[in-house]
Amino acid sequence: CLVSHPATLKLLASRAMGTKEDVAVTEPLLAAALSEEPQAQAAASSEEIAAPQGPSSFSKSFAVLLVTVHCVALVGFGLVARADFNEDSATYDAEDAVAVAQRIQVYNYYVGVALMMLIGFGYLMTFLASYGLGAVGLTMLITALGVEVSLLIEPFFDNWWDTKVTIDTMALFKANLAAAAFLISFGGNIGKLSPTQLVVMVVFESIFYSVNNQRILGHWLKVKDIGGTISIHMFGAYYGLAMAWFLGLPPDGRRTKEKASLVSDVIAFIGTLFLWLYWPSFVAGLAEPGTDEAERAITNTVLGLLGSTVVTFAVSAYCFGVFRPCDIQNATLAGGVAIGATANLTLHPLGALSIGSIAGLISAVGFAKVQLSA
Repeated sequence: CLVSHPATLKLLASRAMGTKEDVAVTEPLLAAALSEEPQAQAAASSEEIAAPQGPSSFSKSFAVLLVTVHCVALVGFGLVARADFNEDSATYDAEDAVAVAQRIQVYNYYVGVALMMLIGFGYLMTFLASYGLGAVGLTMLITALGVEVSLLIEPFFDNWWDTKVTIDTMALFKANLAAAAFLISFGGNIGKLSPTQLVVMVVFESIFYSVNNQRILGHWLKVKDIGGTISIHMFGAYYGLAMAWFLGLPPDGRRTKEKASLVSDVIAFIGTLFLWLYWPSFVAGLAEPGTDEAERAITNTVLGLLGSTVVTFAVSAYCFGVFRPCDIQNATLAGGVAIGATANLTLHPLGALSIGSIAGLISAVGFAKVQLSA
């Protein structure tokens, strides 16, 4: 993570050349990345930044708020949560063996989605050179806090805690899906929100996400969105857009920090590759493992990703004469997003490829034309 920062690159270069660079420069980098003020994250690239003099009132308020939320969650887990494990595991019959195999597959899905959250989203968020370190660190905070809070809040809006909340691998998987929505919202507000504001965002967004996913889509509209196209990606995107609109542009109207670098683009590509690789786990995880539905979800997702990737490279080359990093980092994943709502259905391979291709086309054109003109 540190390598993505310009000042750290200078320090590493000076070490390689045998010069004596003040090693204290790394401490301000870490301090600024987790600073209460987002502008301080960008200011970390300056060599004149002073070493931190101790905790400020902002960092103390962040710590108090975070610990308060954590303590409330601890009380909630103590009151309404339970573990659901088979204590008598001495013997297994054939049905038990199938159940064990399914649990193992659910864990494999969970690992894939957790990698998407921490490495995929985390590294993808480094596309802005001035906020790379803070983006990766805060992605970890949002994921951990989001999973913890969602484990309690989403079951509440599902059955009003009529029964104890079961904490198992599937519950952890669903909580990571909720964290994906929070990270999508965060992606549109990197550099605008302080850590304290992010804690507030996670708590409130988890409530709105659960209301939308469980009550509106699940109980009222009876929508089965296996890949989260509507419930996760669309919700997280519009929630993040609303936050960005509310926060507005910088006071001077400039976007001087909205720039990438060679290093930040390369690291962001790593995030894209992890997301691309594990996206089928994200989509198929809610289907019963080993079923035809799960197989269809995996196959259709891969076909959708193939279509969006090929089309994105073509559009980027046609519009700019080069492969723009921001196009490849994002629009290549559009097929996985678009196919999610229908991935478990019996689609012809041509249909899955077409959905991914159209999604990649719309996303790439959006990056090439709409965003540049904004």
